[in-house]
Amino acid sequence: MQHDSGYHLLFSNPRLVEDLFRNFVDEPWVKELDFKTLERVNAKMHAEGLERRDGDIIYRIKNHQGNEAYLYILIEFQSSPDIWMGIRLMVYVGLLYQHLIKEKKFTPSGKIPPVFPMVLYNGKSRWRAQKEVRNLIDLSRQSSLNIYQPRFRYYVLDESLYADGKPGAVTGVLFKLENCYNSEKLPEILDELASIMNTPKYQGLKRDMLAWLRQSLIPGRHLDIDYEKIDELSELRNMLRERAEEWQKEWLKQGIEQGESKLLNRQLNRRFGDLPSWVTDKLNNASSEEIERWGDNILEAATLEEVFH
Repeated sequence: MQHDSGYHLLFSNPRLVEDLFRNFVDEPWVKELDFKTLERVNAKMHAEGLERRDGDIIYRIKNHQGNEAYLYILIEFQSSPDIWMGIRLMVYVGLLYQHLIKEKKFTPSGKIPPVFPMVLYNGKSRWRAQKEVRNLIDLSRQSSLNIYQPRFRYYVLDESLYADGKPGAVTGVLFKLENCYNSEKLPEILDELASIMNTPKYQGLKRDMLAWLRQSLIPGRHLDIDYEKIDELSELRNMLRERAEEWQKEWLKQGIEQGESKLLNRQLNRRFGDLPSWVTDKLNNASSEEIERWGDNILEAATLEEVFH
């Protein structure tokens, strides 16, 4: 839930939404959008028997000809794709249309404006669910019932496809951070983020980005740093760099100890045969000093008990 609210905060910023569409929505009509008119819509849509839709993000925008459209961004944080997403999103867009009708938000011709439904997905497995509702309906293409079936399609932005980001795109760096599970690489990505965020157009986004890093990314990676005291990206980057050096030393030490333990295990096995479980437990939990002492003992010990005495 913390991650959801952090992402919701980020994409409530029009600058980030503009960056997202310009860099990651490969559709010809995006070039026609006038992002100066981008405006957040605080529509809380719900119907009887359905969950209240507070979490999704809706924007109103015009193109350069002055025609209005709505961008519906559904942020999806699940480990795997939802095969019924088309049905869910079709219902949510229907609720948005009901809301627009109730508020009399019609076009000059008296109709309702178009909606672009997009799923922003950050699960680890690739999105392979059907994007067209008609493909979820068990009906032959030759059936005369086809003309009565809904024609609805949604757009998926799968973050796992952009693990390397995109040069100059702040959302690209965001996707790199989401896909990075190597703590040693985080400072380098944060350097890239800081460089982009220092440009004038992103000044208003810095606070929200830092809040997301503190509240969502860092706790989600279980990094042992005091992130609550961080007030600047540079502070977070330097703290991560210092901790990365400490982690590297710890991992190196653990690797040496594990190597010593395996060597002693092999020597004991050759000397005494199959080892009982209590010996294996001791070796798995031993310090480097204990491994060294037991290694000396094996030269003169007549039994396993004498090795570990």
